[in-house]
Amino acid sequence: NFAECGCWWGHSTWVLAKMIKNSGQDINFHVFDSFEGGLSNFCEKDKNLARNLTKKEIDVEKKLFSSDEGFVRNNLKEFNFVKFYKGWIPERFKEVENKKFQFVLILCDYLNYSFPI
Repeated sequence: NFAECGCWWGHSTWVLAKMIKNSGQDINFHVFDSFEGGLSNFCEKDKNLARNLTKKEIDVEKKLFSSDEGFVRNNLKEFNFVKFYKGWIPERFKEVENKKFQFVLILCDYLNYSFPI
Protein backbone atom coordinates (compact mmCIF):
# COMPACT_ATOMS: atom_id res chain seq x y z
CA ASN A 1 0.00 0.00 0.00
CA PHE A 2 0.98 3.58 -0.78
CA ALA A 3 -0.75 6.63 0.70
CA GLU A 4 -0.83 10.33 0.04
CA CYS A 5 -2.19 12.64 2.71
CA GLY A 6 -3.23 15.83 1.00
CA CYS A 7 -3.28 15.64 -2.80
CA TRP A 8 -4.45 19.20 -3.59
CA TRP A 9 -4.82 19.19 -7.42
CA GLY A 10 -3.35 15.68 -7.78
CA HIS A 11 -0.03 16.47 -9.46
CA SER A 12 2.12 14.32 -7.17
CA THR A 13 -0.71 11.78 -6.99
CA TRP A 14 -0.60 11.33 -10.76
CA VAL A 15 3.20 10.96 -10.77
CA LEU A 16 3.10 8.33 -8.01
CA ALA A 17 0.21 6.47 -9.68
CA LYS A 18 2.10 6.41 -12.99
CA MET A 19 5.20 5.04 -11.23
CA ILE A 20 3.09 2.34 -9.55
CA LYS A 21 1.46 1.41 -12.87
CA ASN A 22 4.81 1.28 -14.68
CA SER A 23 6.32 -0.90 -11.93
CA GLY A 24 3.85 -3.67 -12.69
CA GLN A 25 3.47 -4.35 -8.98
CA ASP A 26 0.12 -4.92 -7.30
CA ILE A 27 0.02 -1.82 -5.08
CA ASN A 28 -3.07 -0.08 -3.72
CA PHE A 29 -2.81 3.70 -3.51
CA HIS A 30 -4.90 5.42 -0.82
CA VAL A 31 -5.40 9.17 -1.30
CA PHE A 32 -6.68 11.32 1.58
CA ASP A 33 -7.87 14.90 1.14
CA SER A 34 -10.68 17.14 2.37
CA PHE A 35 -10.76 19.01 -0.97
CA GLU A 36 -11.84 21.96 1.20
CA GLY A 37 -8.51 23.58 2.03
CA GLY A 38 -7.98 25.75 5.07
CA LEU A 39 -6.58 25.13 8.50
CA SER A 40 -7.66 22.09 10.47
CA ASN A 41 -9.27 22.11 13.89
CA PHE A 42 -7.20 19.18 15.09
CA CYS A 43 -4.32 20.92 16.81
CA GLU A 44 -4.02 23.98 19.00
CA LYS A 45 -1.50 25.68 16.72
CA ASP A 46 -3.95 25.59 13.80
CA LYS A 47 -6.84 26.70 16.04
CA ASN A 48 -4.79 29.58 17.42
CA LEU A 49 -3.68 30.68 13.96
CA ALA A 50 -7.28 30.61 12.75
CA ARG A 51 -8.34 32.73 15.76
CA ASN A 52 -5.73 35.33 14.85
CA LEU A 53 -6.93 35.64 11.25
CA THR A 54 -9.86 37.70 10.07
CA LYS A 55 -12.82 35.93 8.45
CA LYS A 56 -11.61 37.28 5.10
CA GLU A 57 -8.08 35.91 5.64
CA ILE A 58 -9.48 32.50 6.61
CA ASP A 59 -11.66 32.46 3.46
CA VAL A 60 -8.66 33.39 1.27
CA GLU A 61 -6.57 30.57 2.79
CA LYS A 62 -9.40 28.07 2.45
CA LYS A 63 -9.86 28.97 -1.23
CA LEU A 64 -6.11 28.92 -1.91
CA PHE A 65 -5.68 25.37 -0.57
CA SER A 66 -8.94 23.87 -1.79
CA SER A 67 -9.19 21.83 -4.95
CA ASP A 68 -11.83 20.19 -7.10
CA GLU A 69 -12.38 16.53 -6.26
CA GLY A 70 -13.97 15.82 -9.65
CA PHE A 71 -10.98 17.31 -11.47
CA VAL A 72 -8.54 15.15 -9.47
CA ARG A 73 -10.60 11.98 -9.90
CA ASN A 74 -10.94 12.60 -13.63
CA ASN A 75 -7.19 13.04 -14.08
CA LEU A 76 -6.56 9.78 -12.21
CA LYS A 77 -9.33 7.68 -13.80
CA GLU A 78 -6.83 5.50 -15.71
CA PHE A 79 -5.47 4.17 -12.39
CA ASN A 80 -8.01 1.68 -11.04
CA PHE A 81 -5.86 1.00 -7.94
CA VAL A 82 -6.33 4.54 -6.54
CA LYS A 83 -8.88 4.85 -3.73
CA PHE A 84 -10.01 8.25 -2.47
CA TYR A 85 -10.90 9.15 1.11
CA LYS A 86 -12.63 12.54 1.12
CA GLY A 87 -12.78 14.29 4.46
CA TRP A 88 -10.49 15.45 7.25
CA ILE A 89 -7.55 13.12 7.16
CA PRO A 90 -7.32 11.87 10.75
CA GLU A 91 -11.02 10.97 10.72
CA ARG A 92 -10.56 8.72 7.67
CA PHE A 93 -7.46 6.82 8.90
CA LYS A 94 -9.57 4.27 10.80
CA GLU A 95 -10.63 2.88 7.40
CA VAL A 96 -7.06 1.75 6.70
CA GLU A 97 -5.78 1.11 10.23
CA ASN A 98 -5.24 -2.61 9.54
CA LYS A 99 -3.20 -2.01 6.39
CA LYS A 100 0.59 -1.81 6.16
CA PHE A 101 2.18 0.96 4.12
CA GLN A 102 5.52 0.94 2.37
CA PHE A 103 5.28 4.59 1.31
CA VAL A 104 3.34 7.55 2.74
CA LEU A 105 3.58 11.08 1.36
CA ILE A 106 2.30 13.74 3.76
CA LEU A 107 1.49 17.03 2.02
CA CYS A 108 -1.10 18.75 4.13
CA ASP A 109 -1.53 21.89 6.15
CA TYR A 110 -1.44 20.35 9.62
CA LEU A 111 1.13 22.19 11.68
CA ASN A 112 1.37 19.82 14.65
CA TYR A 113 -0.48 16.58 14.23
CA SER A 114 0.75 13.12 15.08
CA PHE A 115 -0.36 10.84 12.25
CA PRO A 116 -1.29 7.31 13.39
CA ILE A 117 -0.18 5.71 10.10
